[in-house]
Amino acid sequence: MSKSKNVPYRINLPEEYLPKQWYNVRADMKELPDPMLNPGTMQPITKPEELEAIFCHDLAVQELNNTDAYIDIPDEIQKFYKMCRPSPLIRAYCLEEKLGTPAKIYYKFEGNNPSGSHKLNSAIAQAYYAKKQGLKGVTTETGAGQWGTALSMACAYFGLDLTVYMVKGSYYQKPFRKNVIETFGAKIVPSPSDTTNAGRAILAEMPDTTGSLGCAISEAVETAVTTDNCRYVLGSVLNQVLQAAEGNVADGAVYPQIINITFQMAFAMITAAIVTGSLAGRVKFGAMTAFLGIWLLVVYAPLAHMVWGGDGSFIGDIIGALDFAGGDVVHISSGLTGLILCLMLGRRRGFGMVSYRPHNVPFVALGAGLLWFGWFGFNGGSEFKADAVAALAILNTVTASAAGMVSWLVVERVHTGRPTLVGASTGLVAGLVVVTPGAGFVEPWAALVMGLIVSPVCYLAISHLKTRFGYDDALDAFGCHGIGGILGGVLTGLFCVPELSWTGKGGLFYTGDASLLISQILGIVVTVVIVLVLDLVIAAVVKALFHGSLRVDEADEALGLDASQHGESAYPSFSGLD
Repeated sequence: MSKSKNVPYRINLPEEYLPKQWYNVRADMKELPDPMLNPGTMQPITKPEELEAIFCHDLAVQELNNTDAYIDIPDEIQKFYKMCRPSPLIRAYCLEEKLGTPAKIYYKFEGNNPSGSHKLNSAIAQAYYAKKQGLKGVTTETGAGQWGTALSMACAYFGLDLTVYMVKGSYYQKPFRKNVIETFGAKIVPSPSDTTNAGRAILAEMPDTTGSLGCAISEAVETAVTTDNCRYVLGSVLNQVLQAAEGNVADGAVYPQIINITFQMAFAMITAAIVTGSLAGRVKFGAMTAFLGIWLLVVYAPLAHMVWGGDGSFIGDIIGALDFAGGDVVHISSGLTGLILCLMLGRRRGFGMVSYRPHNVPFVALGAGLLWFGWFGFNGGSEFKADAVAALAILNTVTASAAGMVSWLVVERVHTGRPTLVGASTGLVAGLVVVTPGAGFVEPWAALVMGLIVSPVCYLAISHLKTRFGYDDALDAFGCHGIGGILGGVLTGLFCVPELSWTGKGGLFYTGDASLLISQILGIVVTVVIVLVLDLVIAAVVKALFHGSLRVDEADEALGLDASQHGESAYPSFSGLD
């Protein structure tokens, strides 16, 4: 074998040869590549802020830098590089001989790198910028596991939490990679998984898939943008990542957090509105306002977090109860609160002797129609993505409400001999309420059954419970929303499709396992106890603040609250001067 006497097999460069700067090739390109497109607007990205929902700030700045040819490498990264670099340069004498070529062939040997590849060079830089920004953790994807291994080592070095979505086929074929990643303290999830909306949607359509890098990217990006103080760390080509983000934007997974704030505020507002309906005609306006202000902060907000707060949430995670769009949070809490306040206030003047019928039936139908239309946004929007699950939630909303309307009319016809428009409107709302906790968890046939069941139950509650116990619930918030919400939660435990479940548990009908049903019942019980206890405390405090009474005096009640409390009337008499 002939070889140069002056060139050894292995060349080991000293540390002083390590670069002090990164080279940015775009700065020297005569023609720049096409700009990246904002996945939300599909317009060219021109500002780092457009990438910061996904990436660290400094990385976003560097990605858009087309002018600086050299970027200084921070000292902390240089110190780390000295542990694994420079990589030895190997003269491939044997290959040269086999090929019979006069060419001199070299290769850069990365086997000395602790992660087994050159990818640690990039991983440590990205972890550094995440730590510099003050992030708690990052997410990424990995295929065969080299990138996941590199980033797990880098995150361990800087004390960052890391979640790695690994292509499912590789996850089970390469247990060593999985073990190495876990050794460095990272969490590794086989993708597609049931931990994200993207993963659940893919599993629902292709339950036997072995996964793909695109799916893993989608899950990693979704987790990053929906987790506080977390970003995505780039392990693939940026455009590929943005394509994954584009899909999530179109589906509603990537959106400004302020949208979620507004969405949750709308839930809170409708919940408060349900409560007020129970108290019509007798409650002090100031007392009601004070009660609801305290109640939304002390009862509603903590309850919403208990159900929808994700990992560590008491009802949603620890108990494992499912509530897609507000069965516990909105309807049980508001219906029960309305009942408690009704009992504390007492009945309206003449209740039981005077018929309190709806004063304007067309307005009742109009209000029900507006509720019905708005409910699509609540139930469909609770998926936070424009995907198949959101479409299912909307379809189930239509199905259950229609079934609830029909079954109410049937019951009303049998009981009184006359179907009414007010009854149809009430049945419509009852159907909407019962499907709310399971809107994205059940199939349309189950939504139909839920709607058919709820109206007889709510009709019985409204027509018999009020008479038996003598309480005056002006808008039947408890009978419709409270009872309907409880029934919906229980039926979700029967009909939940396992592949759609947030917890991975399916309903009794599908699995023969009663664990989800038990969780649903336990979640309802906990909700009832929390609401009952806190309602009594808040009501007592507000009552003391308003001179020992939540109720207006007899004269004001007789005059009517519109006139006595607000100085106006919904139906002023025509005197020729109006």
